[in-house]
Amino acid sequence: MNKIAVAVLSVLAVVLVLPGTWYGARYLGHPLDLSVMAAMAAVLAASCSVALVAVSLFGRPVGGHAYQATRLSEDPVWRFIVPFKEAAALPVLVRPGLPADILLVRNERIFKNPAENAERKIVLTIKKAKKGGPVFNPVILKELFGKLKDFTKSEHVILVNEHDEFMGYIPWASAVKDFTGDNAETKIVKNIVEVFDDPSKSTRLRAMGGMATQDLISDADTIHEAAKKTWNDDPMHGLVVYHANRNRKLVGIIARNSVLQLVSTGA
Repeated sequence: MNKIAVAVLSVLAVVLVLPGTWYGARYLGHPLDLSVMAAMAAVLAASCSVALVAVSLFGRPVGGHAYQATRLSEDPVWRFIVPFKEAAALPVLVRPGLPADILLVRNERIFKNPAENAERKIVLTIKKAKKGGPVFNPVILKELFGKLKDFTKSEHVILVNEHDEFMGYIPWASAVKDFTGDNAETKIVKNIVEVFDDPSKSTRLRAMGGMATQDLISDADTIHEAAKKTWNDDPMHGLVVYHANRNRKLVGIIARNSVLQLVSTGA
């Protein structure tokens, strides 16, 4: 039976003791003095109070089991993850050694008419070639970003290695701004080509509002574990979330501010 129900029934039973005692004594020919009854009432009231406090204290879970931090895959945390995959979003996979027009040929009609498709979102994944394969030509990447810059509703540019493992993340707005303007080729070399060559340089992406190779977490981890990853690293903007132990299955991003907000509200 529910502990609260037991406590309520116990109190009711105790309350019935007083009238039962009063009428029982009268029936046996030994009526009780009112002062005695008042003393009994006080004792019973105190006993009930102690019983209710005991149920309240000892009915709680044992320390260490009363609170369980929320996993990133659980409500409400998952609502703060900005997903990579959306129903209407167009995935674009970029490999080295191919011209921009060929990279976009699959949805050529949409990419050639950005004004008519302004609401469409592009999810751009830039993938490193296998060992010994071609490297990215910054001129071609600049041309590619030039063709995509008008899709302003887009959010994500993801860097992955030849095994589809995460290497870096750049917000869409920062990518199209830096990779289409002055010195675009130099910035592409610094933030894409060199990052693929040496993942330790991926921390440069934080200066663009992005995330480095190590800014990664599983959705099976808790929000407190996410907070530990971001707490002492001021340049960090957030974490890229992957599913379970499958670090090739990227889910989305969770901003650092969202992590701290969730922790502060007890998620």
